[in-house]
Amino acid sequence: MLLTRFIYNLKWVVYNINDSLTMKDEKGGGRSMDRMFRVLAFWTGIFTVMFYAGDMMEAALLSLVQTAFFLAIGYLKLSERMYIYIFFSYLTVFMIGFTYYSSFILVPSFGGH
Repeated sequence: MLLTRFIYNLKWVVYNINDSLTMKDEKGGGRSMDRMFRVLAFWTGIFTVMFYAGDMMEAALLSLVQTAFFLAIGYLKLSERMYIYIFFSYLTVFMIGFTYYSSFILVPSFGGH
């Protein structure tokens, strides 16, 4: 009984998430996941400018590469499924890189100037 209810609730959540991701464009048809990648490009561009203004060149360069990636993907007019696959692949690569950096490269310190 409890497992059946859990599966039912999980299906409901997945259905509603999928329903909220299927946005319509101005003409009333099609998907607009490409806009979400352009929004990601905008925000990573803002981070690029802020990192550059803060004299953090490595972070600014990394953010600039992400901005170029998101902007290029945003204009490809792929299917919604492909955009989701690309985004989850990006998240996977990011988490692996972040875990590697924080485990093996980062030197722990507390505000040592």
